[in-house]
Amino acid sequence: MQEYATLRAFVAVARTGSVSRAAEQLHLTQPAISLKLKQLQANLGLTLFSRRPQGLALTADGHALLPAAEKALASAQVFEQTAGTLHSTLRGKLSIGTIVDPEFLRLGAFLSRLMARAPQLETELHHGMSGSVLNRIEQGDLDVGFYLAPPGEGSGQAHGGLAWRELTHFDYHVIAPAGGKIGLLTPVGSIWRRCHGL
Repeated sequence: MQEYATLRAFVAVARTGSVSRAAEQLHLTQPAISLKLKQLQANLGLTLFSRRPQGLALTADGHALLPAAEKALASAQVFEQTAGTLHSTLRGKLSIGTIVDPEFLRLGAFLSRLMARAPQLETELHHGMSGSVLNRIEQGDLDVGFYLAPPGEGSGQAHGGLAWRELTHFDYHVIAPAGGKIGLLTPVGSIWRRCHGL
């Protein structure tokens, strides 16, 4: 920004008392520094420096403006740093497909950590069944989601071009009263195992 380049020249000359030292500090030529000072003084209608045998010295007007110039440059630096961080900051909306109980998924803890690391990211939860979440991700309706994979599908495999990671294993149980009238627990369990190749 041209205005800040002029202020940098003004502040550098004010601190060093020399156009040549300011030019060296800012990696510019002496004529470039002199031109910036001349333009600044003309625009302001003020004399900011007086010539002395040992170099340039600030006038009363120059002394009055120096703190404001330094403050403006500090603000410009913060502005540029903030703009730079935006290139690497996650922001936008993240649509998450959830299944079963959010507490079972430890969703609260996950979202807390996510918001701490990416405060500009907006999350949107969509609750559904495992298969519907998978379908919505494949269709592009959701960005990410939880899915109950069939037995035997291992960690890190791709499913239809989607990357996924195995989070945990858990067991389903078929239950019935142990001494019930019908006593179906054993036959139901064995039928279930046969149907599922277990």
